[in-house]
Amino acid sequence: MDKSKAQIELDDEISHRKHDDQSVYLIWKLLFGEDTTSTMMANLRSVGQPLVDDWDCLRMLKNTYEHHCGVLSHYGWKYMQAFANMCNNGISKKQMIAAASQACHVKNDVP
Repeated sequence: MDKSKAQIELDDEISHRKHDDQSVYLIWKLLFGEDTTSTMMANLRSVGQPLVDDWDCLRMLKNTYEHHCGVLSHYGWKYMQAFANMCNNGISKKQMIAAASQACHVKNDVP
């Protein structure tokens, strides 16, 4: 691989990571407010408790995100905890659609 192709691939990866970071943070901010972003997104449950109470909700939130914001990259999977916390806090599909469509504006299937 030549140097320019490697640079393009690196730039694409960095761009996709920034997109995932910014999109998930904006969705969280729209749903819960700015003051909760840093603490609640990474909030872990007690030992012995499952990651999420409703696994269907977790799948739905991930799929809704991907429909509006593009495929969640391998890097972006770190936000599954944030999606689980959204479910555990009662976020509905309707709320997620509204937040994701506002945060991402258009569907983007390209990683």
